[in-house]
Amino acid sequence: MNNYYELNPPMYSSNSTYSGLYNETSALDTNSNLKNKTIQIQEELVKEMNEDFDIAYEERPELKQVQTLLEDYRKINDKYMKDSRELKQAMKQSEREIEILNSHSNYIRKLQDTYVNESDDSFSYLVKDIEALSLKIKENNDLKEIRKRYTETRREMLSYLSLIKQINQFNLGTTCSLCLVNNVNGYFNPCGHTACNQCMDKLDTMSRDAPCPFCKKKIMTTKPLYFI
Repeated sequence: MNNYYELNPPMYSSNSTYSGLYNETSALDTNSNLKNKTIQIQEELVKEMNEDFDIAYEERPELKQVQTLLEDYRKINDKYMKDSRELKQAMKQSEREIEILNSHSNYIRKLQDTYVNESDDSFSYLVKDIEALSLKIKENNDLKEIRKRYTETRREMLSYLSLIKQINQFNLGTTCSLCLVNNVNGYFNPCGHTACNQCMDKLDTMSRDAPCPFCKKKIMTTKPLYFI
């Protein structure tokens, strides 16, 4: 069983039981010296019980460090959201470009199969055009750079999140693990990781093949989360 320590013990007013005891003591019909000494002790005890607690304190210097940590985490989290969206767009663009190259390659292959008696020189200009197009696509494709930037940002974000979980005894409660501001009100299906609606919107979870920011599993749907 956990011990419970009361930080704010009850204050005793003049009409408390202890004040009543003081009144009873003051009415004693005994030796005056004994009476006076008893009353004096009683007054001192009552005064001590009714004395306000001086609990002024200075904030720990670590508090500022924690606040700075949370601010830095929110900044890197915003950057992660941005890089995640850019990576998703770059991957979709690369998909379209691959489809274009495949389409052109299949077209040449069909021509070669149809005109089997023709020499390869007959299609050389088409092959050169495809090669030039492939080179242009490669030069304009920035997927590699965006992927590298996303990886670095995600690594940094997870390092912050790991530390924050440690501070919170691996339990962030009902606070969104991404923004650390809003309460969670939804979860990703099927992995079950939670987030707030605002962060879900930033992740664009309704788009195709959206990954969970924690485990990278594909998000099929998002579900509302209720606390009863």
